[in-house]
Order: sequence, then structure tokens, then C-alpha cells
Amino acid sequence: MAFVSLIVCLAALVALKPRLGELKDTPSLRQVHSLMQFTVLVKVVPHEGILVKAVRALNTAARNGFKLDHAKGSYQMEKHGRTVPWEDDFIEELKRGLVACRVM
Repeated sequence: MAFVSLIVCLAALVALKPRLGELKDTPSLRQVHSLMQFTVLVKVVPHEGILVKAVRALNTAARNGFKLDHAKGSYQMEKHGRTVPWEDDFIEELKRGLVACRVM
């Protein structure tokens, strides 16, 4: 990792040679980094995150006997007449992920 940083630093020194007069006699990595730094803004469309859905699904499962099958949209519609913002496939993926994290 330090080797990559050194290569990037040297490449920046070569690329910024005309601007080195603005720096002190021996530029530090921080000064070179500040010359190379630029800002890129990315506008993200607001949406409900996967973590929020997972917590809500686990909360629904906890209220229905701690069974993830009871958090599925088909079960909720059949038993309680409720619609949930996730699909049955999401619950299956959540179950698969929780089983993968199991230690024993």
C-alpha cells in the first residue's frame, strides 16, 4: 500500500511540475495530495435502504413468532390483510444471509 502511495506521489510530482513553485522546497505528501484533490458530487436518488427493509422484516417476523416465513408478503396478506414493501424473495435472501452468518 505504501508503494502504491509512493508511485502516486511521484506521478503527481511529475504531472504538477509547473505548480511546484507554489510549494516549499521539498513538498510533502500532504501538499501534493492537496494539489491533486478535487471534489466530485454525485446526486443519489432518495430511496429506502436495504437495511431499513431488513430491520422491518425482522421486526415483523419477531411479532409473528420469530419465524421469517411469517414476514413474507404472501403470509401477511393471507393472515392479516396487510401489504409489506418487500417481496417473498427478499425474505428468502435474508434467511440465506442469516444462515450464512451462523457460527454453529
